[in-house]
Amino acid sequence: EAFHPRLALTVPLLLLAGYATWRWGIGALVALAIAATPASVPRRIDDSQLALLDRLLAHPTELNRVQQNQAQTIFEHLVAHAGTSPFGDYRLEFRRIAELGPNALAMPGGTIVMTDEFIQEFPNEDAIAGVLAHEIAHVMEGHVLEQFYRSIGTQLLTALTFGDFGSVLEDALAQGETLLSLAYSREHELEADRIGVTLAAVAGYDPEGLIGFFEALSAGGLSHESSWWSTHPALNERIAQIRSRTETGESALPEDR
Repeated sequence: EAFHPRLALTVPLLLLAGYATWRWGIGALVALAIAATPASVPRRIDDSQLALLDRLLAHPTELNRVQQNQAQTIFEHLVAHAGTSPFGDYRLEFRRIAELGPNALAMPGGTIVMTDEFIQEFPNEDAIAGVLAHEIAHVMEGHVLEQFYRSIGTQLLTALTFGDFGSVLEDALAQGETLLSLAYSREHELEADRIGVTLAAVAGYDPEGLIGFFEALSAGGLSHESSWWSTHPALNERIAQIRSRTETGESALPEDR
């Protein structure tokens, strides 16, 4: 317990090792985990996440059959051009979630949840297609699963540092709670915008639909500084990127799709 001069060197080295593990080690572990993930695991996460969402926030949809059929038809057109989900078929779910407002979210196994509030406030087909395509792009590129594993990796690294693993991984996989608080990186959001706009265009929808959605959010005071948008790039940056992409006529999906 006595102080020794070598502590002055040991502590910085430990901090540096911890940072290196967090900065590069987790990324390598995440890539390995994704490559080794069987299709059944993301599906389990989807089912658990949906059950948790229903228990905590969501209510059964109040959309009428016409509204549901409209969105489902758009979704199927998009999926036909996106190809098969990396972990099974895509599926679209509708829920009334006042806390999320006009929104949609993706789960790693290919489940997309769209809120009643979105359909009610943005009934335009191009807007629906733009947002659904954005969420499909997150699944296509594995963003949801990557962020899920990154979150788990950070928890495990913390547990390793402080010597208490508990049941971090088991709880996260069984309950899916981590997904409710996932924040995509800025790069992931911009990539999903690029691919989503292209997917919508290839499926026959106007890429301006997503721009119209962003502009409506901005005009309504829901800026990137609000709670949901705080994890996303600024709306004006996203709009500028989409306009640039449509003006240059970029219309190819990633080659492996």
